[in-house]
Amino acid sequence: EHAQLLTTVLPGTFARLRAGELDWPRARAIAAEVAATGAQTDPAVIAATEGAVLPRAGELSVRSLREAVRAELLARDAAAADRRRELRARGADVSVRPVGDGMSEFRALMPHDDARACRDRVDQHARAAKDAGDTRPIGMLRAGAAADLLLRPWQQQPPVTAHLTVVAPLNALTADAFTPPGTTSPSGEVDGEPITAAHLRELLTRLDALGLRAPAGGSLEIAITDRTGKLLAASGRSEVERLARRGCLEHADAPCACPVLDKPDPVDRYRPSASLYRFIKARDRTCRHPGCTVRAGWADLDHVIAHADGGETSCDNLCCLCRRHHRLKTFAPGWTHTMSDDGVLTVITPSGVTRISRPPGYRVLTEPPQPPPDPADDPPPF
Repeated sequence: EHAQLLTTVLPGTFARLRAGELDWPRARAIAAEVAATGAQTDPAVIAATEGAVLPRAGELSVRSLREAVRAELLARDAAAADRRRELRARGADVSVRPVGDGMSEFRALMPHDDARACRDRVDQHARAAKDAGDTRPIGMLRAGAAADLLLRPWQQQPPVTAHLTVVAPLNALTADAFTPPGTTSPSGEVDGEPITAAHLRELLTRLDALGLRAPAGGSLEIAITDRTGKLLAASGRSEVERLARRGCLEHADAPCACPVLDKPDPVDRYRPSASLYRFIKARDRTCRHPGCTVRAGWADLDHVIAHADGGETSCDNLCCLCRRHHRLKTFAPGWTHTMSDDGVLTVITPSGVTRISRPPGYRVLTEPPQPPPDPADDPPPF
């Protein structure tokens, strides 16, 4: 199936594979994501997606490349993605599959936001048990926590916080968001998984009015991006509610384009402020070392230019690094790290190899922004 797709609807990918410019795992990843959308996908959508991801396919890990293809396909055919989501939702279920030796897999197919919140809450309970001195493996503790929460919900459990991050492009938050024909639709993201604008609005409605109610016993972060996926601001419930009520102080009685939410200011100390911490975690989402996928929640915030060497504690000089890559950057000789003001990290190895790490969701637009239609200029016959 993958070979057929490469030789028919993915000619650019096949050409790069034949020329040795793209390896088989990455070519197969592109074909697999296209195949997952079904045979009815518009060939023009596939061609546009291929054109958008191929220029950077070689610098992405296989996993990151699959995520990029999935996001492009969703953004370029949101209506089809919504139809597939509704169809899959009707198949939601819970199942058990025996694997032998007295063990079974417990599976639940559910909306992505619910699944991530459940997984995070189970993980927090397991880590609380580990911190209390339980020496069993963390996976075993997670399985036990899930069973306890389902089978013995009346038992007293230690308080934990489950975290959910919703990434919302500004132009996806209104039901009448205008998308010119042939261009990409605005799309959101829930803990790394792309969702359509319609799904995003449904989720925010379900999370209460502006989308500001956290999962039970947890927290909800709202990350606002522009059309390229560049993070504009990250905020929690109370701040978004307050700013939504207040609006722009300069133009209180008139519409304007002034930014009500913006990047947090630098601080004159080593430790980042809470708003800086929230912004960097929402922007990076994983360790930023090229190819690493450790979640930002388990990563350190690192000064790209060391604070001791005059580096600012600011959005433009902080990034997430897992403990392993944080130590490599700090102690291994010969590595060079630089970061642009839009969060693109360039890493040069001791042997001179250069790798680029862009924030997840960041994309170079292949078409210029289009103005919305004039509401006073309705098409004929009006």
